[in-house]
Amino acid sequence: MTAGIDMSLALVEQDCGYDCSLTVARFMVLFLRRSGSQRQFSAALAAQDVERENLRDLQAYISSHLDGDLTIDRLAEASHMSTRNLCRVFKQEIGSSIGGFVRATRLDEARRLLQDTALDVAQIARRVGCKDESTLRRWFMEEFRISPSQYRERFGRLSDPPA
Repeated sequence: MTAGIDMSLALVEQDCGYDCSLTVARFMVLFLRRSGSQRQFSAALAAQDVERENLRDLQAYISSHLDGDLTIDRLAEASHMSTRNLCRVFKQEIGSSIGGFVRATRLDEARRLLQDTALDVAQIARRVGCKDESTLRRWFMEEFRISPSQYRERFGRLSDPPA
């Protein structure tokens, strides 16, 4: 499946150019060129078909409060559920833990900020709720196998297309 997606993006790049293929990859929430071990994941895509309104509202709350207190207790309060029930329902409906979803959402926003802004990594870390730059760097290495700076070099709007 992913080989077909990669091939399709290569054909778009060949026919329409690098900028167009990068836009398509971003729209699809994919890396234009990813290493073989790199997962393609978006918290927003993974959870877009949630039927429960309170979980959709909670996802919106998480996205708009990334730099705030996103503890299980606070999220249970925001969703008007007990912590135990929230954890159970969230895992059942979304397919990941709340902590995993929060982290993935923070990483999605950090990727967007690296691509679209000139903010430094420390500023981005603060905006997405990491306690410091090293936490964001560690998360990037664990999830994408590259540092935030390397990600920006590859996928930032200001970067030059590869030769």
